[in-house]
Amino acid sequence: MIIVKYQAGALGNFLSSVLHEDIKPLIKLDYGNTRKILHTGSYDGPDDLLFKKSISTKPRYVSHNNPKFENWINDIKDSQNIFIDLKSNFVEYRLNYIYKMPDWNLALNKYAIEHSWKDYPHPIACDDARRIFRLNQNQEQMIKLDQTRDVIFNFGNFYVEDVNIWISHFKKLLERVAVTITDDELELWFKFFRQGQTSILEKAKVLYKCIENKKFVQGLTENEKGIIIGYLAVADNNNTAKYFIDTYTTLTKTLK
Repeated sequence: MIIVKYQAGALGNFLSSVLHEDIKPLIKLDYGNTRKILHTGSYDGPDDLLFKKSISTKPRYVSHNNPKFENWINDIKDSQNIFIDLKSNFVEYRLNYIYKMPDWNLALNKYAIEHSWKDYPHPIACDDARRIFRLNQNQEQMIKLDQTRDVIFNFGNFYVEDVNIWISHFKKLLERVAVTITDDELELWFKFFRQGQTSILEKAKVLYKCIENKKFVQGLTENEKGIIIGYLAVADNNNTAKYFIDTYTTLTKTLK
């Protein structure tokens, strides 16, 4: 059994699909294939009757991003575990989360407005700014690394622009988990991944430019403004509500 462990939104379904012998390169933002990959995020917990039915036949691949299954995952002794580590590319990560799981993101936004940032201006932007800061401090990942068992695959590897370097990262992973994929097939995965991620790549380019120039541009959502503020907060090592709100006000003045 191969288990891909990751924070929701960190492309674990995609990596599972690449590794799976019976899934060929495809262009699809979600990349999930629930018929061939067991996805813990599809179930309420290990006691879920649908989950128990799904494991009646031992799955070959498990895509794991549901904290409720941590004990179940840890109890499996004969698995090969891959941990997608979020250490960079937080812009692409948050955009994937927002685009792939809009209902979950709306719930986060609602909670920020009604609870965590209720008495503050710009609650959604503040919430995402704090999240970016926490990601940078490695305090946000709910799925935990097992240093004794897990093979680490960095999330940033997905966004390498050079196809040869991209392939080399995947080949190193394949060697660790004893899976064979041809270079030609990996090249096709790279091509289709870039196509499937077109909207995210384009938006990420805009956000990184905003971070570099310390400015907002027209058309940004509150989540995207928060991502920009979060990066600036990391650069200034300031994680306070006052910093988030003051920066929001300053960057709003840059809009034309």
